[in-house]
Amino acid sequence: MNVIEQTIEPKNGAIDLHVDVPAEWEGYVLKVTVERTEAKVETPKKTNMSRFRGMFNDMSAEEKADMDQQLTQLRSEWDRDTF
Repeated sequence: MNVIEQTIEPKNGAIDLHVDVPAEWEGYVLKVTVERTEAKVETPKKTNMSRFRGMFNDMSAEEKADMDQQLTQLRSEWDRDTF
């Protein structure tokens, strides 16, 4: 018995399945079985942004002003018309 096993995750209540089969299987009727495994998909943890709090406290006022100027310049480049 020849078997191809593929693990997929359902999204929005459906699965999108594409399986490449060997050329010698053409002309045969293939049986597809969908089976739920006990392993659940782990959802990634949300990033806790509080770890960045106080990150720039050690910067001098001049360094903070320079960074602010650079960020303002970057934002103004995004807002310009490109037509």
